[in-house]
Amino acid sequence: MRFWIAMVVFLSLIAPITWLASQTPPLPPALNAALAAGHADFWVLLSPPDTTLPPMTGNIAQIRRQLVTRWQAHAAAEQAPLVHMVERAGAEAHSFWLVNALLVRNGTRDLALALARQPHVVGLALESAHAMPLPQPAEAPTRVNGTVEWHVSRVGAPDVWANGITGEGVVIGVQDTGIEATHPALATRERVVSGTQPHDYAWHDAIHSDMSGNGSNPCGFDSPIPCDDHGHGTHVAGIAVGGTATDSIGIAPGATWIACRNMEEGVGSPATYLECFQWLLAPTKVDGSEPRPDLAADIINNSWACPPYEGCNSTNTLLLRRAVAALQAAGVLVVASAGNEGPACDSTSMPPGMFIETLSVASSTSSNTLSGFSSRGPGEGNTKPNITAPGSNVRSAFVGGGYAILSGTSMAAPNVAGVGALVWSGAPQVKNKVALTHHILQSTATPFLDTSCGGDDDAHPNNAWGWGLVNAPAAVARAQTCAQYDWDGDGATTGAEIAMVQAHLGEPVAPETSALDLDGDGMIDADDETLLMGYWGDACDGLVVITRAITTTATLTNTTPFTLTVQATFLQGTQFAHTGFTLSLAPFASHTLASPTPVADQVRLTVLWMGDEDLPLRIASDTAPPKRLFLPLVHTD
Repeated sequence: MRFWIAMVVFLSLIAPITWLASQTPPLPPALNAALAAGHADFWVLLSPPDTTLPPMTGNIAQIRRQLVTRWQAHAAAEQAPLVHMVERAGAEAHSFWLVNALLVRNGTRDLALALARQPHVVGLALESAHAMPLPQPAEAPTRVNGTVEWHVSRVGAPDVWANGITGEGVVIGVQDTGIEATHPALATRERVVSGTQPHDYAWHDAIHSDMSGNGSNPCGFDSPIPCDDHGHGTHVAGIAVGGTATDSIGIAPGATWIACRNMEEGVGSPATYLECFQWLLAPTKVDGSEPRPDLAADIINNSWACPPYEGCNSTNTLLLRRAVAALQAAGVLVVASAGNEGPACDSTSMPPGMFIETLSVASSTSSNTLSGFSSRGPGEGNTKPNITAPGSNVRSAFVGGGYAILSGTSMAAPNVAGVGALVWSGAPQVKNKVALTHHILQSTATPFLDTSCGGDDDAHPNNAWGWGLVNAPAAVARAQTCAQYDWDGDGATTGAEIAMVQAHLGEPVAPETSALDLDGDGMIDADDETLLMGYWGDACDGLVVITRAITTTATLTNTTPFTLTVQATFLQGTQFAHTGFTLSLAPFASHTLASPTPVADQVRLTVLWMGDEDLPLRIASDTAPPKRLFLPLVHTD
């Protein structure tokens, strides 16, 4: 009898262990193989950060502080017990609040399995580092005659400079092989924060040890002063912001730079990339103290990629995607090279250039052809890359105080980062409006048709050039158009107007920001926000401003046509009198319009309702006072 009692007790003790083992998710194959050989470095992913924008009051610096505080608190709450487990097991734990993930150094299989069972853990992934092929430089002469390099002229930057716009007030972050801060083309463009020591809030080294395996590095490790162990980062920074009085190599020479070294002689990993992303959002002093989100980079250039052989599998890709999404929520424009795996289609396939949230850049030549190495799409969001810029045989700064010619989409991306700085400098009201800026840059690009990898029916956009070659003067002019109309009738062109454009292009906006009773019910509430966010146009000058009261409320079926005639003002005259338009009217799906032809200031919109037949199409109340409603018209021809 005692034997059977003992067996029951024994089985009751091992049953929970067996059940827990059966509930432990399997480790990813790469991590499982690495741990089979002993210890390994790996990631623990927890629940994703909340990227919902706080109430849109105050400036971007205040919003960033609120977001960073939220993300840090979220990470601390979920990661604290895991950090304790890791330290008790004799391993190291490094917290990344930007993506709510924990990097475990020198962990064991038992530790990995134990962590996988913890609350909030959504997955584990191997951390590994490998060399990324970097373009080889060709020596180039120093200019002494006021030369403007071909890539600078090709994007039209000098035409923007002629209007006094050179990128002032915009900070471009460069995460790369480092930067030579003493280079004549870059020395005066480092961001300086008053009252701090040299390079505080302008430089961070994410390389803490020998990753390349050669035992040394010309910059050392954890360098307290800016340094470039290859030259690639200096070249990239020069394209974005560099130049001297006699040598124009940079697109936005009035902008300033901050930099983070994310590769050790070409060797990077998800850990170094994420450390730089996090630092660029909350820069610190050189010693790592006193982070300040208010000093974040406005634009981050990423002339690198994380391929599978560098450890970026589907899980690590999720880590980097979280970083880009968080940065976008914080008003940071993330620009990335599309990759040098062309001319094959489907080759824009590595983070961060592959992400739909990233502005992905292809490379063109001085003869306006697509560079043969430039990666093609399709990709996430169908069209990839998004846009094209000069990338073949580009002359820029290089280590040693000299200059070099390099080729790659690495050179194309900083051209677009520089144009982004010109746009935000020329139209400060648009600054930090990421989705709006994507649309401005894309809708103003010079089209180049290419059917080799597919795209729209008319080959624009396409999966080779995206929307075309970036066009700085047109982009700046479009951004200024977005900012110059008093759309809410308060006598000013700031505040609500930009919030409305932001919402019009799909970014969240609080109803109290727009201060418009769009549905005419006497209240400014979530219904108005839904209406406002539903409008979707090609760009700001595609808006028709409705200036007369709309007096119709109608309940329609799926087959009932509905004609609405309103008083309208075309922001750009009558140039939108084309043969066809499309309209999206929230909270409904897409609608087809008959071909409106403006006669004087009248426009007739015929809506074919294709939504829920039990839901009325509520335009406005017939008792509402005159309003200004914003209906975007998008070219289809």
